[in-house]
Amino acid sequence: MDMALQKNSITRLALAATVTALALTACGGGGSSGTPAGQTEVRRAQPAVVMSNMAPGLTLFAGYTGGSGTLDGTGTSARFTGPVGIAIDAADNLYVTDERSSPTDLVLRKITPGGVVTTSSAPGSQHSTFDRAGNRYIAVGSAIVKVAPDGTTVTLAGVLNASGLNDGSGADARFSGIGSMASDLAGNLYVTNTKFTCPMPKPVYCINEGGVIRKISPAGVVTTIAGAIVDRVEAVPADGTGTAARFAQLSGLVVDNEGNLFVTDSGSIRRISPSGDVTTLPADPAVSESRRVQKVVVGADNSLLALALDKVFRVAPSGVMTQLAEFSSANLGLPPPFTAIGVSDLVRDSAGNLFGISGRNAV
Repeated sequence: MDMALQKNSITRLALAATVTALALTACGGGGSSGTPAGQTEVRRAQPAVVMSNMAPGLTLFAGYTGGSGTLDGTGTSARFTGPVGIAIDAADNLYVTDERSSPTDLVLRKITPGGVVTTSSAPGSQHSTFDRAGNRYIAVGSAIVKVAPDGTTVTLAGVLNASGLNDGSGADARFSGIGSMASDLAGNLYVTNTKFTCPMPKPVYCINEGGVIRKISPAGVVTTIAGAIVDRVEAVPADGTGTAARFAQLSGLVVDNEGNLFVTDSGSIRRISPSGDVTTLPADPAVSESRRVQKVVVGADNSLLALALDKVFRVAPSGVMTQLAEFSSANLGLPPPFTAIGVSDLVRDSAGNLFGISGRNAV
């Protein structure tokens, strides 16, 4: 059996037990965001497809038997090429960005709660999110584009080929290095921006000048709420209020029901309050993974869940972490060594199931 069989799938983890297109299912909690090629099939989280030797809490929902492909279909008849991004709407439909021939050849695939996979005509994007009204937001170049439920597309803020970090309204605003996105209950959008400078000519390294958190109102007004970029100075994380705070390696962003933002930065979890105060949650001395957090997700009860080195933890306000699931040694019903999943991103559905995408091209 070829290692490619472990790629391009979607898995669901239910903190009670289930999965979506090599989806991982985790009992009780979740949140919202691969590369190489392989195949993908979709399997329903039901006893008929749960393999007897599968790790507790895991079932295959989409992807995984025989090679990469582009076929739409239901369950195991669907195929993926290289999932690189995942988002979920208010109706629990998954949207997977599937990379085809190159990083710029991105196709959007929709997966219904029933496991039906279809290819959408809407643009694919590695970074995207939905608001409660069903609008989808994506990064296109240096612009934020809003896609309405009827398919109408408008540029909400920024300009496609003009980067920068200027605040402003609509086309007067500028973005650089658009990353993770999240929306709050009021319809405001939040995005991470990062900036690197590579000295010329013939740069031998690039300077990470840091990151910022930007807020975009429903009307397209952009403001920087936390962080600052210092030209040609390597960024070092620092707590503070508003632009006095510093971020270095932003890799995820979520917002809870009280308007607090949580972002992963250099392996730690940072909290941005509604007033712009940035604090770093203390690492749990009893959990080595507490300094290696990759993504955070807000659970159904407004609790915080963290993905760290293929493990999912519940995180208390004090920083104490309780392990809920582990994927790296999960047995997916295949003989060794086809066990590791390598989850790199998570989203949560309304029932509390978690869906993740993998560096092995699994979701």
